[in-house]
Amino acid sequence: MPVLQSLDVFTLTSLHEGLPMSLLEAMSVGTIPVCTAVGGMKEVISHGEDGFLVAPAAAGELAETFAYINSEGMKLNPVRVRAREKIKQEFSVGQNCQKLFSLYVESCQA
Repeated sequence: MPVLQSLDVFTLTSLHEGLPMSLLEAMSVGTIPVCTAVGGMKEVISHGEDGFLVAPAAAGELAETFAYINSEGMKLNPVRVRAREKIKQEFSVGQNCQKLFSLYVESCQA
């Protein structure tokens, strides 16, 4: 993931999307995500806290977000840290295994 680590911003402007692994990978190395508020992306990103969400097909809003990120520069380092921490805490292999195990237990008890 050296390429992702070298980026300031990761952008995904899908009109329809599930939960893209590329988003999780980018956030895991502290790259600031700028994504459309669709599918799983709006579930993962807390706007302004650990990334930025824009409306689908809103080129002007996307441009404004890039301008904001460019103007803030190093002041956005806490966003990078929170993005990395969110993935570490909520989407790690251990967390996913625990969630899957809980789902199996729940299903067997039903």
